[in-house]
Amino acid sequence: MVTKRSAKERLRRIREKYGLSPEKFAREVGCSGSAIRRYEDEDPRIGRVPRTDVACAIEDITRALGDPITPRDWCS
Repeated sequence: MVTKRSAKERLRRIREKYGLSPEKFAREVGCSGSAIRRYEDEDPRIGRVPRTDVACAIEDITRALGDPITPRDWCS
């Protein structure tokens, strides 16, 4: 059985693969670098789910990079 990675892990891997800091990725998405770090954090006390508009922007960027993270992916 293939286990799908979490949206948090996928976001971090994609961002790092393309050499983007949280701040650079955040500029493209329209949020802060600290927000990106919270979206990637696995600790449930710190980690957050992006607002719908930010999740849609993340989907647009990750789709262009070949591994779309949809807003629904944040729910799992």
